[in-house]
Amino acid sequence: MCTTALSDQDRDDIKLLDERVVASALGVSQRTVQGWRQKGCGGPPYIHIGTWVKYPLTALREFIRFRRKGNGGSATPQGRP
Repeated sequence: MCTTALSDQDRDDIKLLDERVVASALGVSQRTVQGWRQKGCGGPPYIHIGTWVKYPLTALREFIRFRRKGNGGSATPQGRP
């Protein structure tokens, strides 16, 4: 049997959050998160699994990091001016 240990990054890549957790983490309502998704703008990346909508933890972290202002934060992704 072959097993491969997952790195912390790999574990974070497969952690999926629901809308309630994402809304709480961002300090907005679930309706706001739903609106972003329905309009296709403003919110973190998500995936559909059947009828479920899930948000990868790494995508939420990137969403927050790219919007951080001041004290070393950047409003733009790395590699862009």
